[in-house]
Amino acid sequence: MVVRLRPGTCKFGAHSKCFVGHLSSAPPILQVPTKKRTFKNRSTTSGRGERREPPILTGFSITRAITNPMSMNRTGPGRQGLPHLAPLEFANQTTVIFMTMCVEKRRPLLARAEIVGLLLDCWRKADHWLVGRWVAMPDHLHLFCAPATAPATPVASWARFWRSQVTRRWPYRSERPIWQRDFFDRRLRSGESYHQKWLYLWENPIRAGIVARPEDWPHQGEMNVLAWHEAT
Repeated sequence: MVVRLRPGTCKFGAHSKCFVGHLSSAPPILQVPTKKRTFKNRSTTSGRGERREPPILTGFSITRAITNPMSMNRTGPGRQGLPHLAPLEFANQTTVIFMTMCVEKRRPLLARAEIVGLLLDCWRKADHWLVGRWVAMPDHLHLFCAPATAPATPVASWARFWRSQVTRRWPYRSERPIWQRDFFDRRLRSGESYHQKWLYLWENPIRAGIVARPEDWPHQGEMNVLAWHEAT
């Protein structure tokens, strides 16, 4: 299982080394400090009947079911929008945000090589936050991000900025507007939560019935390595 990473450029130094990742097999293992709890590995079965192992975070047990962020990204009567709270900061703990955003009217616009290239370029230029692992589905997008400045720019402002840049540079005028007005974001509280969300991203193409194995989906990668550190 090999992960080929091509070094990119980043002005924030060695602590935020950039990558444009191609996941040629299972994604890389996220290493998290062990806290005397054991992780029970969970095997799944691919559409080809083969047993495969999901990527793992060591040191944590997965006990809670993941909440589906897509169900939270909908607005309805009496709901004005989703809250975008400033992330709380804890000593020595990583700040990582999980984000989900959808295309207006859920049109399948994103899963194209030229559009993915546009997203990557806009993320590089919107450098107040660093994008980690991401998956672009036809009608929605998932990503992890972490602040690159202190104090951190509000994540909602950052997201609206690069989304506006994507819309402005969108190559097909007839497809605008691109994004739903609101989006979902959540601060990760633990390495366990990080692992759960990454499993959700990695297996998204399987749940959509697009591919038999997660590694077969081409529109995913890792721009920056967002390592997890627990609060001390």
